Amino acid sequence: MQLLTVLAAAILFSMNGVSQEMTTPSRKSVETPLQEKAFLSLEGYLEQVRTSSADARAAAEAVRAAELKLGEAEAPLSSEGYIEYRLLDDKKETNSGFAPSRTQNDSWKVGVRDQTTFGLNSNFYFTTNSILLSGISPLVPIQREYETVSAVVEFRQSLLRDAFGVATRADLAARKSASRIELLRQKMNYKNLILKAENTYWSLVSYNEIVKLQEENVDRARRLRDRMSQQARLRLYDDVDAMQAEASLQSRELELQSSLDERASLARQFNTMRGRDTGVVESLSELPAKDMLLSQEKNPTQRMSREDLRIAFEQAEVLSSQAQGSISRLYPQLDLLAAVATNGLDRSLGRAIEEVQDMRNPTWTIGVIFSLPLDYRLIGDIKRSYRAQKQAANEQRSFAQFNEERVWDDLIKQKREAQGRFQRALSLEKLQTELVRKERQRLMNGRTTTFQAITFEQNLALAQIARVRAQLVLMQIHNVVKTFEEQL
Repeated sequence: MQLLTVLAAAILFSMNGVSQEMTTPSRKSVETPLQEKAFLSLEGYLEQVRTSSADARAAAEAVRAAELKLGEAEAPLSSEGYIEYRLLDDKKETNSGFAPSRTQNDSWKVGVRDQTTFGLNSNFYFTTNSILLSGISPLVPIQREYETVSAVVEFRQSLLRDAFGVATRADLAARKSASRIELLRQKMNYKNLILKAENTYWSLVSYNEIVKLQEENVDRARRLRDRMSQQARLRLYDDVDAMQAEASLQSRELELQSSLDERASLARQFNTMRGRDTGVVESLSELPAKDMLLSQEKNPTQRMSREDLRIAFEQAEVLSSQAQGSISRLYPQLDLLAAVATNGLDRSLGRAIEEVQDMRNPTWTIGVIFSLPLDYRLIGDIKRSYRAQKQAANEQRSFAQFNEERVWDDLIKQKREAQGRFQRALSLEKLQTELVRKERQRLMNGRTTTFQAITFEQNLALAQIARVRAQLVLMQIHNVVKTFEEQL
């Protein structure tokens, strides 16, 4: 009886010690290069990426360059000032005494020309000529040295081909769309880079939490292994229980080491994105609030869009504008010409200018230019091809709008589904935590097997990691939703 009493006391003492071990959190932790006192928030990390990463700085400069080039499309239509200077020395032989044997001319031309979007080309210029005639017979009463001055205004208006600027406006629209496509592309590249950095931040946060949970799992598995080994030595449990506990510990340690290796690789990527060649990372934030509601909904009066989706609209606009302009250029040419000039001629340049101002010697010109393509069959085929291109652009625009709505709706559904999975993962983790607590008590009371207790511990570990991963997926989808912006 005394022997049985001693054995019972030993078993009771052992069970009480194990109970305290399994209910008291372990203070052991795996030292990693991610543990530092400094704290780095998401905003701070993204700011480091923007300022310290050469890739991010290049992307930002590309966006700035594309923004500055938006007005490049209108450059061909802007007013242009010009200056021309010519020096002539003509010594052609003549067979008449009335013709000069040498003509010298020093001319200047200064003006402003402009092309409008309604097909009108204008040119205003002021020209001077200093003329010297040599070799003329003295009997010929002609002024041999004089100055001519003219102030001229010229106009040219298209009436059929590029009728009132149809092709001009189409080309302008196509160039503007091409500039917007480049800007949208550069903005999306920059946005994707920042989104990748943000996802990397939250991925590292998730791995920090996974490692923490796996460290706790390893610690619990080690305490269970130690207890089973002690009980096996006392012949209170079979050595198979000790072997099961040892296998469980090694499995948890393997999982932990795998996560540590993946986290180290992620930490290097984390630092590479902010331009640092190191594996050390400051302490980071925790994952956001567990319940992330949809913060963006479509406004009927506005358009929720994204740069890569807007590119499809702009590409359709380019095709449509190019087709419109090309069709206009296939029509017959009928241009109206008009010009008016006032002139002056005198040995003195000053007096010649006065004559220009007095408008005593005006020149008027009016005319038309007409041309007609003769290969009607070829022209007809080309016109039909451009009309088909225009129709294709309209279809592309319709599909782009449909695709944009589908992408947005699909993203919203993905976020709701991810949020639902996360809620279920939370419920499963809560249930598994309660089951483990009760199973530990059953094991201490001798009412269950070691294998069963280990299975429950494994299920809890899987549920915890599944919850973290589900939370990370929800966060990543939420970040993609944020890439949409309002296009008024």
